[in-house]
Amino acid sequence: MDDNTRTVIMDYSFVRNNNDIPYLFTTKKGKVTSEYMGNIAQDIKKKTGVIEFSWHKCRHTYAHNMIKNDIDLESLRQMLGHEDLATTGIYSRMNTEEALERIKSKSIKFYNESSMFKSSKPCDIANGLKGIEMELYTFPGV
Repeated sequence: MDDNTRTVIMDYSFVRNNNDIPYLFTTKKGKVTSEYMGNIAQDIKKKTGVIEFSWHKCRHTYAHNMIKNDIDLESLRQMLGHEDLATTGIYSRMNTEEALERIKSKSIKFYNESSMFKSSKPCDIANGLKGIEMELYTFPGV
């Protein structure tokens, strides 16, 4: 937790609804319950007209957006608290259009080496002229 987050949480802990309870997030009656959160979800549905709103869909959207913004699965697994990386992998699924957009945004180039296409790498001293000599291919429409 960074210092700014810690400061905000400490400040909040002094002004929250119920200081006699050891929970960080409280209501006037005590700790936040699943029933209380369900009531908030119902209010959100009514006020926004989003019929299929749920807290799990919020979590799914958050995770999917993290993947779309190049957060790796292992980091996301830890953030979501999953034990198995395969569980986190569910959030990485995207439709073909999303996948193509991600590929297009990266301007990926490929070169032909021994009848196989490989991703291009920046030329550096370690690979010398080899990186320059290889014929580069950019796939049309990608």
